[in-house]
Amino acid sequence: MAGIYRYLDEWHDEYYRVVLTCRYARGVWIARGSVRRLDTDESVGGAQRMEKTQDSAVSLVAQDLDNCMDSFPRPPPEWGRVALRMLLVDHENFNDTLTSSLVKLEQLGRAGQLTPADLREFHHKNCEHVIESRIHFSQRLQSLSEQDRIDLMTSPEDVYKAPLDPWKLADMSGRSDMFRFILNPSAEVTRAHHKHENRATNRPDAHLIAADGAT
Repeated sequence: MAGIYRYLDEWHDEYYRVVLTCRYARGVWIARGSVRRLDTDESVGGAQRMEKTQDSAVSLVAQDLDNCMDSFPRPPPEWGRVALRMLLVDHENFNDTLTSSLVKLEQLGRAGQLTPADLREFHHKNCEHVIESRIHFSQRLQSLSEQDRIDLMTSPEDVYKAPLDPWKLADMSGRSDMFRFILNPSAEVTRAHHKHENRATNRPDAHLIAADGAT
């Protein structure tokens, strides 16, 4: 086990870097470690621990990061194919922006501070965000090679076999959504998309996702 000191000062290897932070809040120390790819700087995993002492929190996160780092492929999937990977990263940011907008709207509503003007502003901003993003994604997808578009439709093999891992779920859903932005997809791209959808639906934990969505 590498221990705490491995991850201090922005530790990195050939493919990944680790950002380790620790803060004190509400009587506990919260340590977080985020693992990011070097080529795209996308977050691919991480760990969080809450403990009574800073040393304990950081030490436990370091242990989790050891296991996390050992499980990552080297090189990562689609290593160095930055244009392809950044479509997935930017799509996740696109969704995060819409989610943050909804959360803020709900907070204003619960506080009794939501006005008609707020609703109109949120609506117009979100519409503009969606339209601009759709154009942007379509243009970028159009500039990719045919092979890149085909590969973009397929998640790495371990994603289909994974338990409910948020990073792997984001990879699957991001690739599914990307298909909607492709103008006049070829038969090969369409086949790759349908195969991806079928594998995502029939993955080992699909029944858990369906049950969770039904509650």
